[in-house]
Amino acid sequence: MKKALKALNDPKAKRVLVVSHRGDWRYAPENSIPAIESIIRMGADMMELDLKMTKDSVLVLSHDHDVLRCTNFTKVFAEEYKEGKSPKVKDLTYEEIQQLSLKRAHGVVVDSIKMPTLRQALACCKDRICVNVDQGYEFYDEVLAITEDLGV
Repeated sequence: MKKALKALNDPKAKRVLVVSHRGDWRYAPENSIPAIESIIRMGADMMELDLKMTKDSVLVLSHDHDVLRCTNFTKVFAEEYKEGKSPKVKDLTYEEIQQLSLKRAHGVVVDSIKMPTLRQALACCKDRICVNVDQGYEFYDEVLAITEDLGV
């Protein structure tokens, strides 16, 4: 990780950095802890992750604003939501989000994998891989507080 940071901050560096977009989404659901663990094992230099905030102000990893593509939402909340409605992360509480299972490539649901919080993801990455926070500028102060608390 130190070599990657040095190369990242040196405009004259000749090293090519390997950045993984949302983790190893072919192996595990994108933006999940197993997807992050997989790219760390593969030797990637950086993990790009995406942020959204839940209704009760918990930062979670999600690329999409809604939860339809990446979770089993329609199965879990079939009674509460009419088909066709696109429930957004910001409209769900963290407890509701944790009732959902993530999908890996080709829509395969992985019951044991849940949407992680930013804190969980950064704790996983700490001292192991660099992190690029995407879609997080609107949560800058919250992200900064978590990074300072974790020392990342």
